[in-house]
Amino acid sequence: MASSGLELQPQIHWGLDPVYSAYAKLYIKDILEMPEYPNYNGAFAYKTHPIWKVDVLGLVVRVMERSSLFHYGIDDGTGVIDCCCWKPKEESIYSDPELQFRGGGPCQEFLNDLEIAAKDCQIKQLRAFQLGDLVHVRGKLKVFRGKREISASYYAKIEDPSCSVEIARMCELPKIYKFVYDKPFTLPLKLAQQIDTIREEERTGVKTEERIVQELCEKMKEILKNKDIRNFELIDLQTIPELMDVAKQPCKEFLQNKQSSTDKVAGKQIHSIFRKAVNHLEENGLVYRKDTSGFAFEVIGDSEILEQTVLCVLKHDSSKPKYAERGCHYMHIIDCLHKMEKFNKVSSTTVLQVLEKLESQSDIISTTKHHFIAF
Repeated sequence: MASSGLELQPQIHWGLDPVYSAYAKLYIKDILEMPEYPNYNGAFAYKTHPIWKVDVLGLVVRVMERSSLFHYGIDDGTGVIDCCCWKPKEESIYSDPELQFRGGGPCQEFLNDLEIAAKDCQIKQLRAFQLGDLVHVRGKLKVFRGKREISASYYAKIEDPSCSVEIARMCELPKIYKFVYDKPFTLPLKLAQQIDTIREEERTGVKTEERIVQELCEKMKEILKNKDIRNFELIDLQTIPELMDVAKQPCKEFLQNKQSSTDKVAGKQIHSIFRKAVNHLEENGLVYRKDTSGFAFEVIGDSEILEQTVLCVLKHDSSKPKYAERGCHYMHIIDCLHKMEKFNKVSSTTVLQVLEKLESQSDIISTTKHHFIAF
């Protein structure tokens, strides 16, 4: 089934399509006529669905045995496709010294006999397929010498004297086509909007405020780590050229404001983007506000004062009978910190980051998901 006129998705998005990870139950006619996915070997397109594994049920109309495999022609009434069923390998999987029992003995002989019996059973099963038999095959779709075939990973003969399995399949396929395969594979709305936004930004060179804030956050993390900055104020960050280069990029939201002068708009943009970026770092527990003014921050990674304060609160309250068994809930620790002028702006994310670090240092242990106790 051709997919002309429909937009095919790049490979990075295929995992969002449930058809991609399943064995697609298709008519053999459609399997043979599907176009190959552009620029991707081994993948085919039904509508916009990427297909590389199929599931077929049909009658054996051709049998051919070779030294290493069996070839079966399977006919479901819409077409015939070859199915390649490989014979078991000659070498034993237990021939590897690492998989053998030390000294051999009865256990090793039993495993060898078991493997030989399994191989003989598999070959007998393959040779049992005769013309006219109903078989169920699943496998990877391949092209060999310009002809499509299924490299089978599963195959079984179906005993169906009343044709109930065939009838059930005939009733199932139209429904799957109607509700799954014939509906084009489209990206989730939010992801599609993000892709459209990125394409628009690349075309115009103008980015959204959200995108610039994300870029500034990543740049801030890099600079705070590399320059070993432990304390900073919001205005201090605006003196760093690397950060200013990111914040001064053309911003869609501020370019739309034509009532103010260009310099005034640029100043508002820089202040807004820096403030939102720092707030984002605070929400993620990487920094916290040091005072009530809200403009001075301390980096969590090097905040020994906050760590020691949290540890002191835990040690003090863990000795009380109320907290002796389960320890202190992290919200109790936050309440204690908020009573201190120095830490009255500390967020819950920041406290959880500190508790996680203290636990990794074996200074405290968690008794539940939210309770902690000090040694």
